[in-house]
Amino acid sequence: MAREVAALTDRPLRQPAYDVVMDGPPLDGRVVITTDEPDLNPRFVALLIEGVQQVPSPYWMQYRLRLAGQRPINVVVDISNYVMLEVGQPNHTFDYDVLRRRADGYAPDGPIHIHTRLPQPGETVTTLDGATRKLEPYTILVTDPAGNLSIGGIMGGRESEIGTETSNVLLEAAAWNFINIRRSANALDLHSEAAYRFGRGVPPSLALLGAKRAAELLRTLAGGTVAQGIVDAYPRPTAPVVIDLDPAYVRKLSGLDLSAGDIAALLRRLEFVVEPAGERLHVTTPDHRLDVEGPHDLVEEVCRLYHYDRIPSTLLADTLPPQRRNVLLEREERLRDLLAQLGLQEIWSYRLTGAGREARLLPGGPPDDRPYVTLSNPPAPDRNVMRHSVLSSVLDVAAANSRHAPRIALFEIGPVYLAGEDGPLPDEQSRLAIVLTGRRQGEDWTNGTPSAVDFYDLKGILDALFAALHLPVGFEATGHPSYRPGRTARLLVGERQIGVMGELHPGVARAYDLRIERDQPVLAADIDLEALLPLMPDSYKYAPLLTYPPVREDLALVVDAALPAAAVESALRAAGGALLREVALFDVYQGEQLPPGKKSLAYHLTFQAPDKTLTDADVSRQRGRILRLLEQQLGATLRG
Repeated sequence: MAREVAALTDRPLRQPAYDVVMDGPPLDGRVVITTDEPDLNPRFVALLIEGVQQVPSPYWMQYRLRLAGQRPINVVVDISNYVMLEVGQPNHTFDYDVLRRRADGYAPDGPIHIHTRLPQPGETVTTLDGATRKLEPYTILVTDPAGNLSIGGIMGGRESEIGTETSNVLLEAAAWNFINIRRSANALDLHSEAAYRFGRGVPPSLALLGAKRAAELLRTLAGGTVAQGIVDAYPRPTAPVVIDLDPAYVRKLSGLDLSAGDIAALLRRLEFVVEPAGERLHVTTPDHRLDVEGPHDLVEEVCRLYHYDRIPSTLLADTLPPQRRNVLLEREERLRDLLAQLGLQEIWSYRLTGAGREARLLPGGPPDDRPYVTLSNPPAPDRNVMRHSVLSSVLDVAAANSRHAPRIALFEIGPVYLAGEDGPLPDEQSRLAIVLTGRRQGEDWTNGTPSAVDFYDLKGILDALFAALHLPVGFEATGHPSYRPGRTARLLVGERQIGVMGELHPGVARAYDLRIERDQPVLAADIDLEALLPLMPDSYKYAPLLTYPPVREDLALVVDAALPAAAVESALRAAGGALLREVALFDVYQGEQLPPGKKSLAYHLTFQAPDKTLTDADVSRQRGRILRLLEQQLGATLRG
C-alpha cells in the first residue's frame, strides 16, 4: 500500500531501516543451511541473536499489532508478527539452545545443520498448535538430522518453539514456492498468517531484508546481541526480468498518446529501472514484482498509474474480422427456446458424478463398461468422474424437486464425457434430456383432482418440437433397460436413431428416490444432439393457404395386430398423394368382431386441392387408390 501511495502521489517511499548492528561472536561455522528442493525453497536466511530478554513489547508495537488484529504475546513473538505485517516477509524464531542440544546428538562440537526437504512416507510433524499432522508427499519440511522442526512456510514445530526461558534465538526468513505452499496449506487445512502470504507470492529478495529488520528490533527492544554474519542459502538467485518496451506498442494497446519520456517517468515511480535504448525502453523489473513478465504487463502498469478514467474513449480503428456463424450453437439455442415455449424449465446440473450414481439408470441391465474420465482431486468422493449421462443428472434434480413440486417438467442440454482413445482429452458429446412427471395441470375448482401426465404428454411435446423444427421424426416401439417395457419408443429420422423416449422403469424411479404418488409415471427422453443438430434444416418451403373447401372422410382398416400404426399412416400419406392433406388416427379396436391377430385402425382423412373444389368422384377415386395400395403393401382390408 505504501508503494502504491508513493507512486500515485509521486513522493519518495519511506522504507523501514534494514541496517543491523552485529557486535556478537561470529556466526560462521555455527549454523549450516542446505536444501534438497531449491525450486520449492529458493532462499533461506538465518541470524543468531543471543541474550534476548523475555519482556513485554513496547506499547507502540502492541497498539499497532492490535489495530492489525494481532494479539500481543511477548517481545520475540510480537517482533516476528510485526515485521511480517510491516514488510510482508513472514519469519520464524527457533530456540537456539534446543537446536544446539539436538546438534550435540548428531554432530558434537559441530554446527547446527538446518535442512529443507520433502517428507518420507508416513512422516508427521507436531506443530505449534499441538496437532500432529500427517504430511503430503509434496509438503516441504524444515528439519535437522535429529528430526523435523517445522512445516516450511506454514507453521513451526512444537519442540523448538520459543519458551519463557528462551534467551538465544535463531531467526530465519525464507522464500517458498507459492503454489506448493497454497496446495500444502489446503491439504493440511492449516491456514496460518505465514501461509496466507507465502501462498500469494513473497519475493526471495525480501527474505534478507525481513531477517535483518527483525534482528535489529530484537537487539533494540529485547536487549539481544546479534552474531556477526548472516547464513544465506540462495542456491539459485533469481535473475531480474528485463523487458524491451516499444512506446508505439504502449500507445497502440492503451490508446494513450504518451511519449517515451512520459512512459519512463511513470514506470520509475513504480521502482522500475528504465534506460533508453534507441527508440525503445530497456526496463528492469524490481525484484518485488513477481507478476511482471512481458510488455503487456508494463502497459497495464502505465494505464493504472496514469488513471483508467483518463484514457480517452475511441472508436475501433481496425477492420472487423470476418463474421463466421456457429451453426450448431445457433441450432442448440433454438432448441432451448422451443422447449421453454413448450412449458419446460431448463436446468444446469453438475458435470461431475460417480459411476454408482449413473448405474441407477440400468437396473438389472448390462453395466456401462465405457471408461470414465476421472478426476485426481474430486470435490466429493461420490463426484469423482465426468458424467456419461445427462439424463441421470436431470433425474437427480427432479428427485430433489419432487419433494415439494406437484409438477416437474425439466430439460437440460449439456455434454457427456467419454474417455478418448486418441489422446488425453475426452470426447465431449452434446445430449438433450427431458424429465416430465406429476400433474397435467394445476388443481382448481373447475377440474377436481388433476390427472397425471403420461406417455402421450411427452410424445406431444416431442411432436410439437420436431414440427417446429420442420424435421420428420418417427416413433418406433423398442426396448431399453432404463424404460418400462411396452412404453418405450426410439426416435428415428429415416433409418437413423437420434434418441429414446418413454416411461421410466419403476425401478429407476425408486433408485433416484423420486417422491411421486403411487402409480404415477415418470416420463423421460434422451436425445443425441450430435445426431440431431446436423439434420435440422436452416430453411424450409412455405405453401400458400388453400382457399378451396376440404373434404373429410373416415376410413377403418383391418391390419395385422403387430403392424405399427406409424407404418399404416406412412403408407396412407404415400398412397393419398398431394390431395391427402391430413391423416389422424381416432380409434383402435381389437376384439371378438375381428379375426385373431388382427386390429382395426380408424382414421380421419382430409382431402383438399389447391386449384379446385373436389367432387365426390375425385375423392372416391383417391379413396379407391388408397385401399388398393394398402392392400398390396400391408395386406390391409376395409373394415365392414
